[in-house]
Amino acid sequence: MKKFKLKQVSMALSASGMLLASGMFSPPAHALRDLLFPYITTETGKFTFITILNDGSTPGPGNLHFTYGMKPAPVVAKAGCQHFDGDAPSTLGDMMIFEVNGKVSEPGGALFEGGSTAPVTSGPLIYPLSGQQGFLIVNQPAGNDAFLFGWASVVDSASGLTWTYSTSGLTRGNSGTAGASADFSPIDGSERKFTSWYPQTIVPTSWVVVPLGTRDAMSPVAGGGIRRGIISSVDHTIAGVATSGTAGAFDLDEQFISGGRNVPIRCFGNMSRADLLQPATDAATAGGGWLSTVSTSLTLAPADAVDPGGSYVTGPYLLFKVQTTTALGAAKTTINREPSHNDFDAVVLTP
Repeated sequence: MKKFKLKQVSMALSASGMLLASGMFSPPAHALRDLLFPYITTETGKFTFITILNDGSTPGPGNLHFTYGMKPAPVVAKAGCQHFDGDAPSTLGDMMIFEVNGKVSEPGGALFEGGSTAPVTSGPLIYPLSGQQGFLIVNQPAGNDAFLFGWASVVDSASGLTWTYSTSGLTRGNSGTAGASADFSPIDGSERKFTSWYPQTIVPTSWVVVPLGTRDAMSPVAGGGIRRGIISSVDHTIAGVATSGTAGAFDLDEQFISGGRNVPIRCFGNMSRADLLQPATDAATAGGGWLSTVSTSLTLAPADAVDPGGSYVTGPYLLFKVQTTTALGAAKTTINREPSHNDFDAVVLTP
């Protein structure tokens, strides 16, 4: 019996090693040469502080390249982003800290480097317009092999928001590709996202959507951005309750109420429960509930002045939930990234 158990354990360990080596149960290896900061703001009374760490890998120093995709707030979901880009000097081992709109700054734009009393080794590209929301992509030139790490802190004293996120899971690129070629699509995990909400009279909820692709697709030089359709969709068929693929939402009593809407998002956008759900479904689940979202193809008919293109396609995206409440006294706001159906890449083993 002991020999049998030892043999079974050995076989299990061998199988586990094969699976891990194949990548079936391991996270995808995301290179760290290019960073995505998926939510930043330059609105009045709001601050976005960004830190970028350069670990000093060879071949040597060089410029980082900043690309912003921004929209005036309040954001129009189907409007295109405004493109803004340029180089930002950095050095090996550098830690660059700055406020994206320059509301808090020192000579050269970088914070905590001593201003005129010490060498300034960072030169961030400050976004010059206030009243905007969007994202920032940071690349390095092809051939540079530094690993980059980052953090963003978004602060809004009026709403009580103090949100800090890192770039873990938000990195792409490698030393052999230009920054424009770094494709952020794989950081999606899967196109199906799960989300939930508290009773809306207590905690109003909305979402931020960031379509994913290459840098040049996400924030084109001529402005615009990726068009992505979003819709609620049931994950699995639940006997007597819901059919897979049906648009709608569940309430807190496990009751599914069908009735969804297609939401057009271009480049970067916000959506509410009223955008995702038909009016009666929205009302029936206002006391709390949940749903999952997927991307969908749709065409605006007719196309309008906001988006004359009108065609939206399926594809990867990030989803962030925004919750606000005064139930705890002063206004409080939280933001979090919503979970994907799959958070790792699976492969099929072959003999």
